[in-house]
Amino acid sequence: MIDFSEANFLVVGLARNCQAYLKNDVTKINNAFSNSNSVQWLIIESDSTDETLKTLEKLKENFNLDYLSLGKLESRYSSRTERIASCRNEYLRQIRCNPTYKKIDYVVVADLDGANTNLKPHSVEQCWNLDEKWDACFANQSAPYY
Repeated sequence: MIDFSEANFLVVGLARNCQAYLKNDVTKINNAFSNSNSVQWLIIESDSTDETLKTLEKLKENFNLDYLSLGKLESRYSSRTERIASCRNEYLRQIRCNPTYKKIDYVVVADLDGANTNLKPHSVEQCWNLDEKWDACFANQSAPYY
């Protein structure tokens, strides 16, 4: 396992009509990984009818953040789960094929709809203080989560 302070992270997430949460979530998550070597962002957007795209464009100014809009998927996929799968498949394709992400050590999958209010740097860093090796680490919430 790579030491946390030397690790390069890619935070990926999906965005649809989450303008109200994006700035706070990106700031909170970015801060939680601030003691790492680097943090990059890739957000996949689709079907937003609010100001999500404008918010993402503005966030690019202050964070190492990129986003892709897949446009209106609802006309092609009537099922919400199919749209989510299509967006997730796109970030997986980007991770595998885009040379921008070839030096990433860890991928963090984040919800960007206000679920990260209590995330703290020490909570993230303690995952690297475990004696056991792990292949995946999952968040725990203080309240019910889906």
